[in-house]
Amino acid sequence: MLFFLTFSFCAFAQKMPSDYFMEAIQYGQSGQNQKALENFLYIVENHPRNELYPKALYNVGFIYFQQKEYEKSILYCWKLMTGGFNDTEELGGDIMAESYTNYSHLACVRISECYKNLGKYDSALHYLELSEHTYRYQSTCGNAYADYNVRTALRYADIYEHLNQPDSAIAKLLPQAFDNGFTDHSEVVAELKKLLAGRKKLLPKLDAALDSIYSKTITYEDHNGQERSYNRFYIKFLGTEFELPHGSFGHGYEWDKPEESIARLKEDKFYKMIAEL
Repeated sequence: MLFFLTFSFCAFAQKMPSDYFMEAIQYGQSGQNQKALENFLYIVENHPRNELYPKALYNVGFIYFQQKEYEKSILYCWKLMTGGFNDTEELGGDIMAESYTNYSHLACVRISECYKNLGKYDSALHYLELSEHTYRYQSTCGNAYADYNVRTALRYADIYEHLNQPDSAIAKLLPQAFDNGFTDHSEVVAELKKLLAGRKKLLPKLDAALDSIYSKTITYEDHNGQERSYNRFYIKFLGTEFELPHGSFGHGYEWDKPEESIARLKEDKFYKMIAEL
């Protein structure tokens, strides 16, 4: 088992928290998860001010989750989520890796997963919403954000399906239905295929939505407090408004040649899946 949150260490003359952490990682990599847990717990219980404390907390919650001890996992993830740790501490990976530790966000998502596995779907939904809006994911990588959006949509859909709310599941998946060029959306398309099976006249509805593409101007403040804006293009399908991947439009939507942009979208696996239903 490889643990997500590791660190770079150096040797010490006596056994330090970093040594316990290093040993825990080695135990985990060799499949000795209980020994890894004991080492991480040693840091959590004895060195709450050490810089490795939040990483150890994360890994304790992770191991308990893997062991299906969900109540214990929730306890330690709650401490991590509410501990006020630095979510933008750099992990030091390459440009395509996760940028930051995201302690509170990851802990919140883990709590949601624990409640889902316990069959407490309302609580699972509550913590997933918290992870999206309160303990928000942060990254400097567009690919990482795209992957996060797909994973989050799939998590929502899973919970809503357990709550017997298929329309809510569909609404969460549709914004990730078309390929954005940054991450694999195959699971989203597969899930939508399952949820939409048996529904009638979907292709004419999607064609009508694509023929009615419209733009919106999005405004925001940059890090210098300056107001910026950009245009994005949207459709409304099955009652859900969602942004289309702007890569489908090259450097801009060709209002004088809309058929070219629509033709690109019709090559997407989502469109082809709708056509086959």
